[in-house]
Amino acid sequence: MNPIDMIVYAIQPDKRCDLLLANEPMKKIARTLRSHRQLLLNYFKAKKQFSSRVIEGLNNKAKVTMRRSYGFRTFRILELALYHSLGKLP
Repeated sequence: MNPIDMIVYAIQPDKRCDLLLANEPMKKIARTLRSHRQLLLNYFKAKKQFSSRVIEGLNNKAKVTMRRSYGFRTFRILELALYHSLGKLP
C-alpha cells in the first residue's frame, strides 16, 4: 500500500490505523487530516463553486488600510478608515 492510500484509509472516521502507518510524521499527517476531515470533504462537495479570493481581497485591503493608518491617534479613526476603504463610503 503506498503512503497516499494509507493516509486516505487513515482519515476515515471509523478506522484507527495508526499502527498501519510506519513512522511518526505519517501518523501526525493522518491525525491532522482526520481532525479536519469534514472541512476537507466540504471543499470537494462544493466542487470549487466558491472561492476564497473575495475574502483574501478584503483581508488585503484591511491590512493595507491598517498599514497606512499608523499615525492615527485613536482606534475609532482607524475603524472609520476601515469602513471607508472596505465599505466604499465617501
